[in-house]
Amino acid sequence: MRATAGLTVAVVVVALAACVSACSGASAGGGSLGDGASSSSGSSGGASSGGSSGASGSSSGSSGSSSGGASSSSGGSGDSCSASLPSGFAATPASFAVPAPRCADDFDAPAGNGAVGYTTMDVTGDGHADLVVYEDACDATVGKTHWDVYAWSSAGFDATPAPFTVPAPRCKDAFDAPAGNDAVGYTTMDLTGDGHPDLVVYDDTCDATVGQTHWDVYAGGASGFAATPAPFAVPAPRCQDAFDALAGDDAVGYALLDLTGDGRSDLVVYQDSCDATVGQTHWDVYASAASGFAATPTPFDVPAARCKDAFDAPSGDDAVEYTMMDLTGDGRLDLVVTQDTCDATVGQTHWDVYAGAASGFASTPAPFTVPAARCKDAFDAPAGNDAVDYAMMDLTGDGRLGLVVTEDTCDATVGQTHWDVYAWSASGFAATPSPFTVPAPRCKDAFDAPAGNDAVDYTMRIVTGACTPDLVVTQDSCDATVGQTHWDVYTAK
Repeated sequence: MRATAGLTVAVVVVALAACVSACSGASAGGGSLGDGASSSSGSSGGASSGGSSGASGSSSGSSGSSSGGASSSSGGSGDSCSASLPSGFAATPASFAVPAPRCADDFDAPAGNGAVGYTTMDVTGDGHADLVVYEDACDATVGKTHWDVYAWSSAGFDATPAPFTVPAPRCKDAFDAPAGNDAVGYTTMDLTGDGHPDLVVYDDTCDATVGQTHWDVYAGGASGFAATPAPFAVPAPRCQDAFDALAGDDAVGYALLDLTGDGRSDLVVYQDSCDATVGQTHWDVYASAASGFAATPTPFDVPAARCKDAFDAPSGDDAVEYTMMDLTGDGRLDLVVTQDTCDATVGQTHWDVYAGAASGFASTPAPFTVPAARCKDAFDAPAGNDAVDYAMMDLTGDGRLGLVVTEDTCDATVGQTHWDVYAWSASGFAATPSPFTVPAPRCKDAFDAPAGNDAVDYTMRIVTGACTPDLVVTQDSCDATVGQTHWDVYTAK
C-alpha cells in the first residue's frame, strides 16, 4: 500500500491539534498558518499547509512546510489551556482590523494570490499569525528585497507594514512566495528550532549540491531572513533517489514527520524499493539536529501488515484505512486505523490505535471507541461529508481532538444552531455529544462546516490570542465592510 506524496502532504498532517498549529507559524505553498483547529486532512507538526479551517488536518509534521514543528495558530499550548469544552461561539462578532486594500486587492481571505500575494504566518515569533504580503504587482521591491508584514495585535493587524528582509534571488528566482518549486525549490519552516520560520532551499538548478548533500537554510529572525544561508545536512541518496524535496514517492517514499517527539521535523523513509523491510517491519528515521539530519537512520517499528496491507506510508486508504494523529494525548503521533475490510467492527464501534513511542508504534493496537453511526453514516474516517459532515477538531485548546459533527441530514438543527461534539477521552470519544453553539446564519449562509466560501467566506483560526479557535468571517456578500476594513470574529466562550 502506498500513499502519494500529495496524500502525505494533505492527509498525514492531522493531529497535534489546535493550539499546536496556531502557536508556531509559517506556511508552505502560499497557504496560511494560524489555523485554530485540526482534524483530518491538512498539515501539521513541522509542516503546515494553510489557509484552511484548521478543521481538517491530521498528524503532526509531514511534508509540507511550516514553522515550529507544529501547526495551528496562535494561542496557548495544550498544557496551559483548559480541557473543558466551551459552550460555543459568541452570538455576535467582534471586529478584527485588516489593512486597507493594496493594488486594488482587499484582504478578504486568510490568503490571496491576485495582484497582491499574501498569507498569514507568524514571522515575528510571538506565536500569533501576522498578515504577510510577499508579492505586490504595484511594488516590485516586495518579494525581491523584502516582504511586508502587518503585525498581529489583539485588535487586528497593523495598519502599516514593517519590512521583513528576504535573500537576493538565486538562479534568477526571487523569494516572492512562502514556497516555490521552479529553478529553486524552497519553503518556509522552522528547521533551527527557535520558533521563527526559516527559508529552506532544498533544490537549486544552479547548485547540484543542494538536495544531494545539504539544504540551504536562511535563518529567520525578527527583521527578516539571513542574507546568506547555512548548510543543513541531508543523508546520502538512497536507491539513487536524492532528498531534494520535502517529500518523495518514487523509488524511496519519505516525508517530514516529528516521530521523536522533540518538536523538530525528522526525515522519515517509509518505503524503499531497494530495501523491502522498510514499510514491512520498520520505517527509517533520520533524526533532526541543529546542523542537519542524521547521516544514518534509526529504525522505527511499524505493526505487521493487516488485511494484506503494509504500513508503508504515513496514511492509506486501500483495504485498511489509516492515518497518523495523537489520539493518546501524549504529544506523540499514533498510527490510527479507522477502517479495515477484514474487520467490520473497526469504524463501527472503535478505531484501532497503535500508540507511538520512542522506538516505534506498538505491535498490537488498543481500541479507541467511536460513537454509534448517525443517519446511517459510520465514523469510519477522521472526517466525512456524506449524510453526516464531521471532522476532528480541538475546540477545547488542550491539544486533544474531539469528533465534531457540523451537519446532519437527519437533524436540521445541526449547523443551524449548534454543532455536536463528541469529546475526547483516553479510551475514546464520548458516546453522546455535547452541543456547541454556532452563530445564526449570515446572508442566508449557515455555519454548517468548519469553513465556507459561498455568500459568506469564513474559516476557523485563532486570532484573538486565546487557546480555542475562533470562527472568522473574512468576506460577506451582505456586508461590504467585511474584508475591506475588518474581519468578523466569533470567539469561543
